[in-house]
Amino acid sequence: MIPDIHALHTVLIARQPILLTGGETWGYSLRIAQGEAGRGPAGEPGAPAPEATLAALEALAVYAGPDAPRVRFLLGFEPEDIARNLPHSLPPRATVVQIPEIAAPGTYYLDGLRELKQDGYQIAVDQFIGRAGADPLWELADVICVDIASVPGPELAALAAEVHTLNAAPLARNVQTAEQRRLTELAGFTLFEGYAFHEPEIFSGNRISSSTATRLKLFRTIEREDPDLDEVAEAIKADTGISYRLLQYLGSAHFSLSHKVTSIHQAVVMTGWKPLQTWLRILILLDAMPETKPMQLAYDSAQRAKFFELMALVSGRRDEADTLNLLGLFSLLEPMFDMPMAEILKHLPLDETLAEALCGVENRYAPWLRLAEAIDHSRWQDVGAVAFELSMPPGSVSRAYMDAFVWADQFFGSAHGAVCVTDTQIAK
Repeated sequence: MIPDIHALHTVLIARQPILLTGGETWGYSLRIAQGEAGRGPAGEPGAPAPEATLAALEALAVYAGPDAPRVRFLLGFEPEDIARNLPHSLPPRATVVQIPEIAAPGTYYLDGLRELKQDGYQIAVDQFIGRAGADPLWELADVICVDIASVPGPELAALAAEVHTLNAAPLARNVQTAEQRRLTELAGFTLFEGYAFHEPEIFSGNRISSSTATRLKLFRTIEREDPDLDEVAEAIKADTGISYRLLQYLGSAHFSLSHKVTSIHQAVVMTGWKPLQTWLRILILLDAMPETKPMQLAYDSAQRAKFFELMALVSGRRDEADTLNLLGLFSLLEPMFDMPMAEILKHLPLDETLAEALCGVENRYAPWLRLAEAIDHSRWQDVGAVAFELSMPPGSVSRAYMDAFVWADQFFGSAHGAVCVTDTQIAK
């Protein structure tokens, strides 16, 4: 028998990206794995159990700590949570207090929400259908969320228009395909939660450009088993964009190096090859990714890479940690370039088994990709099943997942500025 999610991972907190119309990341919705005994993940009908809410608060305190890049998080709270002042344990700059749309909210509840607004918190009303008697909540809302999975398509435009009249930003939830993304944008939504941007739009005429192919060839240099560091330095120096990004990253406050890094040779000496190789992988991918693609794609690739690496280390697969890092990093190449994976991989030096897994072949690496997909889409029982299949130690998935996010936040905050837009104005 496969254990449920609680038995394997205690509480697992996933982050669903929320994008603006232009593809910039506005923030994240936190979703909480509840197992069979729970009442549903945060952000979906049914509130998390109290212990899960407290776990989410603890995680958010890590994600949004004073040293973290500027990021917004939506986290669901019930009326009793507002009465207990739970949101006040989190920083206003990073917290959007998500509440359900309920009829005839009480005066004490409304006073608590007004106090949060006065203290700088934003309010998001969830499960919006225009419920009678919920007007006082709408008046307080900065964001109003519509679950497109539970609303007929023809009604979406009317709901978005109603939200605009309330001077709030309409957020479409569960936007998982490119077609849903187009339909909700046409309907008037300005915020989009879900992984539609992970879906490639493959056209027969798409090709890897010569400049992108040149950048991808750098992987052949840095992925050699025993690379010639002088050759690596010369190859990186020849690409102005990548060398600039690398030196900017190493010169950031995140590293606090005693001497300013002024050359690639110096970077190798001061940091060591393995850490430098990890950073170069991400920087090369960042530079190769088309400018029209959301930065969140590169962020998710880097987070998956670190997530797989950390899980390899805690599950006795240390020898495969580097290989699994590459598996995660390259797992989103299709939506990055809108081309079949097999065509893209012709430009990369990958082990055959790894390449086959990326192309959808069921082998020993395939479960890792299924695990990432299951977490992304909040399929908690699938998460438990795959973790059991991989013999992951109890609690390791949730811990590695959160640690990988913290690492990615720090990396992107240092290397490319915060992934999220930093102004507080919401598109309405």
